[in-house]
Amino acid sequence: MADQVITLTSSRQGVLALLQRALRLDRQAAARVRAVALDAGQPDTVDVFVTTPFEVVAARRCGGTAQPDGTVVSALALAEKLAAAGSQAAPMMLSAGGAALWPGALPPLTGFELVDHVPVQVLRDLAEQGAAAAKEAGSVGVPTSLLHQDVLTVEGIALGMGTIWALSQLDFLPPADTPAPGDTARVSRSGPWVRIDTVRGSVYQRAGGPLSLQPLS
Repeated sequence: MADQVITLTSSRQGVLALLQRALRLDRQAAARVRAVALDAGQPDTVDVFVTTPFEVVAARRCGGTAQPDGTVVSALALAEKLAAAGSQAAPMMLSAGGAALWPGALPPLTGFELVDHVPVQVLRDLAEQGAAAAKEAGSVGVPTSLLHQDVLTVEGIALGMGTIWALSQLDFLPPADTPAPGDTARVSRSGPWVRIDTVRGSVYQRAGGPLSLQPLS
């Protein structure tokens, strides 16, 4: 299987933290790297996506490149390469995850329109309520039935507990004392996709139903 070449030139520790947290949730998590088209003269930029067990995907943006664009690799393999490289931004050779399953297509790169802002504290409170429900049920994590429930509506857009829990477990919710604008999350929509952005990363849910696993083409 041909090697994939990924080079991350900035926010490397942030991406590593995302990968490590995703792996705590699912040791089989996959990572996908997609180029972000910016204006001429801007540095090369990519979004690093990870799968989660909550039927949503998450991403962090950083400087870098991927060959081929949109490549899928094991989150564990990428995390190990990043940890070994330290502060060096050298190209990393990884085996492609072509046989792995990825949850459908990636969200669109453009076309998202802002719906509203939500205080991060509201999202944090919902995550804590989910954790309390899990404790009452004697579950290790939030019960599946609760993950599938809509727990917040923003201008007619329903956000599921799976989305809130992903934000919490991936450490995308800043501390309570974070100054503005980091104390709010942006909720945007493009077609069936809903994106929740915080200063630490983004979580994407597909409106109208869970993501379906399908092989990469």
